[in-house]
Amino acid sequence: MTFFSLHKWYKEIGITVCLLCIFLFAPAQNIDSLKDILSTHPDNVDKLVLYEKLLDQVVFSNPEEGILYGSLMLDLAEKLNVVEKQQKVNFLLGNAYAQQSRFETAKKYYEVALSFFEGKDTPTIEKAKLLNNLGLIYSNLNDFPQALSFFRQSLAIKEQLGEGYEKTIAATLNNIGLNYQNMEDYENATHFYLKALGIRKELGDKKDIASSYSNLGGIYFWLRNYEQALDYYNLSINVLDNSKYNLKLLNAYAGKGETFMMLAQYDSAGIYIQKAYEIADLLENTRSLSKMWKLKGQNELLQGNNTLAEVYFSKVFELNDTSLITAEAYIFLGDILKESEPTQAKKYYERAISLGKQLSSLESTKDALLKLSTLYRGQRDFESAYQYFAEYKIIHDSLFNQQSYNHLQELKIRHEAQQKEFAIKQLQQKHQQQQKHLSQQRRWFLAIIIMLLLVASVIFLWGTKNRKTRLHLQTIQEKEEELNRQKKNHANEKIKMQSQDLMTKAMLLHEKNEQIAKSVEQLNAYKKYMPLEVRKRYQEVLSELKNSQSPDSWKAFEMYFSETHQDFYEKLLKQFPDLTPGEKKLCAFLRLNLTTKEIASLLHLSPKSVEVSRSRLRKKLKLTNTNQSLVAFLSNF
Repeated sequence: MTFFSLHKWYKEIGITVCLLCIFLFAPAQNIDSLKDILSTHPDNVDKLVLYEKLLDQVVFSNPEEGILYGSLMLDLAEKLNVVEKQQKVNFLLGNAYAQQSRFETAKKYYEVALSFFEGKDTPTIEKAKLLNNLGLIYSNLNDFPQALSFFRQSLAIKEQLGEGYEKTIAATLNNIGLNYQNMEDYENATHFYLKALGIRKELGDKKDIASSYSNLGGIYFWLRNYEQALDYYNLSINVLDNSKYNLKLLNAYAGKGETFMMLAQYDSAGIYIQKAYEIADLLENTRSLSKMWKLKGQNELLQGNNTLAEVYFSKVFELNDTSLITAEAYIFLGDILKESEPTQAKKYYERAISLGKQLSSLESTKDALLKLSTLYRGQRDFESAYQYFAEYKIIHDSLFNQQSYNHLQELKIRHEAQQKEFAIKQLQQKHQQQQKHLSQQRRWFLAIIIMLLLVASVIFLWGTKNRKTRLHLQTIQEKEEELNRQKKNHANEKIKMQSQDLMTKAMLLHEKNEQIAKSVEQLNAYKKYMPLEVRKRYQEVLSELKNSQSPDSWKAFEMYFSETHQDFYEKLLKQFPDLTPGEKKLCAFLRLNLTTKEIASLLHLSPKSVEVSRSRLRKKLKLTNTNQSLVAFLSNF
């Protein structure tokens, strides 16, 4: 768990605060009286209005109750065929599930609500709010380009609506900043935070101004400029006059406490975390309380007070908060107990994995899997260690691919924005064609450089990841060989791990070629927009990129296979010298005990073609006994 994970909760609390602002001025009515009326009210349109009033008040204070009454309202709206209320209740149910961090489910309800606006071009604030919330959902699911697209659609509608919507425009600008912050693009994040702050200062809304200051404090926290972060947190606290107990003041206190933790000023950190805790307790906000208990535990853990840290982390579980905060608390407890009580530590790591999967959080799941693998390896249970490491690697690779996709999509969005901007300037300044032409060349050249740097970064990161994976698996293997004196009993397990590593190398080489080909194809899509004088250099760059592909993945695979099974080809060809290269390749795959389906996938053939090749190979190897396994026969070499 890196020190940056201390600040992860800002991302999660962001969606809660942003969604809460939507209903800030909702009309208040006694919740119990509404429930009493609903229990006896006949099923008609008026009852739908009562449901909506109730949901406006309970969606954030009690999301489970919001889901219950929302389901009842949805059934009635569908029964009465009231389209407007169907759209509204899907929106409210999306809010309730988002409040529980069940983002995939929330997304489904938001998308249903959005479908009611299809074919309607008239801009409405309801559609803008829905697009904004979808942006928050996708940002929490780490699909940042898609989130940015929804935020920009929402912003366009609000700007089109014009006067009177400045407050909500600032909120969306703030969300765009948050999205860029999650992408670790701190320059753009700061830009949009400052734009939101400018509007909020004009409106004079102290709470929103304080929120912007806290966001800017968070940016400088991530940049490790802790003094500047403290300055912004202090501005946020001063705007609120230290008297108005609300979530924005809680955020500022908590952010200041975390910053002092990074400065190793633990006493000061404890003071401000306690202030944030008191606000959460006063507001009876379960999510904020669990975050504060976690921060208290982290502060003690950094000081080496493991016993007290364990007590604080345990408080998180008592709140029954099924969010990423609880998953992180499980991981911290596992870290504390892994030396003294490894069995209990395993349970906490397993709970973190389970909760992370439930919340679709690949990051927390990945962290817990790696820690659990390390714990098993330390206990010499290499089979379990390998099992958890393999699962960790799958998620790690998935995140890497998602990050690459996000970078490419962001580049595409920026490029499209540049194209639109250029088209507008071309219409407005026809008399300055020469100057515009030169400007266009510079922009295209910059776009090419950015694209090439991105592709090079992807290739470099892939190579680094592959090397780290090999080194890690090699370390596990070396320790296994050193600690296992009974070499014969573990020989089969070692061969299995080597075979898995071999196939990973083959697939990674194949994936590298496909990634480069895909990048070349994407870059070719922009060729037609290039000035003629730039195309020649552009084509040279593409040729260099194509030449970086591995021309023959099988040769690399064969080299790795020969290293792993050193005498296989020598023994096989000594007995059967007339084997063709294709038959040698099939023998290698069968020696690894791959299925027909797996071999077909690697050779880009149909399973039927592989079956025919196997039959021919049996004849070549003189295996007339149909009961004798071809795989078993090759395992003798």
